[in-house]
Amino acid sequence: MICLAVNERLGTGHVAVGGRNGYLRLINLVSGVSGLPAIDPQIQDITQLCFSRFKQSLLAGSTESGVIALWDANAVKTTASFTEHRAPASGLALSLINETF
Repeated sequence: MICLAVNERLGTGHVAVGGRNGYLRLINLVSGVSGLPAIDPQIQDITQLCFSRFKQSLLAGSTESGVIALWDANAVKTTASFTEHRAPASGLALSLINETF
């Protein structure tokens, strides 16, 4: 494990765990159930994860390859990848006032 993010929404919280070679696993805090990990070796190690304050299922992550990825936490699927950054991305933050990002 390299990074961890917690979404503590009432009754539907999740923990996201990021790791090496694009490893991502989500664990439901209510049931304790964890689905199969999503693995995307093209994005290398996940360095930070962050849940959106506005859209409960939106999870963002920064990676060693410089990619910023967005996942649908409910489906554990990548919904967008931003590849313009050319150096490792060590962190990210989603807006506290803008519902988009």
